Amino acid sequence: MVTKEELLLEEWKACEETIRNFDRILINMRFYGVTVTLAFMGAAFESLRSPRATISLCGRIFHIATFIESLSVVSALIFYIFHRHYFQFLKLTVDRQRQIERQLLVNGKPVLRLGQEITRKRMPRFFRDPWNLLFAFLVIIGSFLTAMLMLTPIAN
Repeated sequence: MVTKEELLLEEWKACEETIRNFDRILINMRFYGVTVTLAFMGAAFESLRSPRATISLCGRIFHIATFIESLSVVSALIFYIFHRHYFQFLKLTVDRQRQIERQLLVNGKPVLRLGQEITRKRMPRFFRDPWNLLFAFLVIIGSFLTAMLMLTPIAN
């Protein structure tokens, strides 16, 4: 017969594996999110070398760089939303792991303290999740650059 402690230990192991999976997802999302956004920004500014690369939209003529730069803003927003989404899943899993650690006792003493000892609460608030700040910075910079490109007159 399986004891309560054995079930909790198996659930703790499942939480640990889930945390690792979410960590991998978040690392990939951060890497590709920043890379794709910066690639769009670079492509927008590289396209400025061709002054005739324009598009007509709603009766106005814009340089293609405006469209490409707006894609950088959209990509940064999408990656930010997905990042927040998966980060919340990670947080829920870590919270469950901590609950298990509080319940899993041997001779009245806790045996697992990994989730209890690792915390960001000791860090300054500014550094707890710097990825939110980075994605916000990319959105703000991208929006500013898009607006500047929209206001730039097109030479005929």
